[in-house]
This record gives sequence, C-alpha cells and structure tokens, in this order.
Amino acid sequence: MCWCGEAVVYEVLEDKRRKWSWHLRWGYRGGWGFSQQKSQDMGWSRGFLYALFRAFLGLLKATYQFLENFNNPRAALLGFLRDVAGQAGKIGCFLGIRIEEWE
Repeated sequence: MCWCGEAVVYEVLEDKRRKWSWHLRWGYRGGWGFSQQKSQDMGWSRGFLYALFRAFLGLLKATYQFLENFNNPRAALLGFLRDVAGQAGKIGCFLGIRIEEWE
C-alpha cells in the first residue's frame, strides 16, 4: 500500500444507501453479527451478558456523540439512530430477531 496526497478519490453512493432505513438496518445487522460472534465464542449465557453490557455502554457512547455533534442535527440524529439500532441488534440476536438483507 502506498500514499499519494494528490490522488482524487470518490465513491458513488447507490440511492438506497441515502435512505435512513438502510442505515438503521446496517446498524442492526452490525450489532447482530457482534452478538452472534460473542455467543459462539463465549457461549449463550456469557455472550448475552457481555452483549447486554456492551449495548449499555454503546447507548451511553451514542448519546454522548449525539450531543457532541449537535451542531449538525440531521447527521447527529442519523448517527444516533444508527448506533441505537446497532445496540438493539446486539439484543435482538439473542431474541431471534434477524434482518436478512438490505433493500
């Protein structure tokens, strides 16, 4: 890998990635995957307790970041909701609530 400060790099976003629903599903699935991996590594009971603890910390972090970035309310709200969806995904994994695919 090499670095070139003069390089121009851009990414074209698909229209579906501009929707809030895509970001919420993305967050949820990330949290779900986290818990699935922890339950495989630690067992169901310990994985659940660990995921619950991490979800609590994640909610605290999401609230802090929301308040810190409130100078851009729309972006702050989207980030907050995406993070909350991720924390919900951590718990949803243990409840069997799965989101299969994107739009």
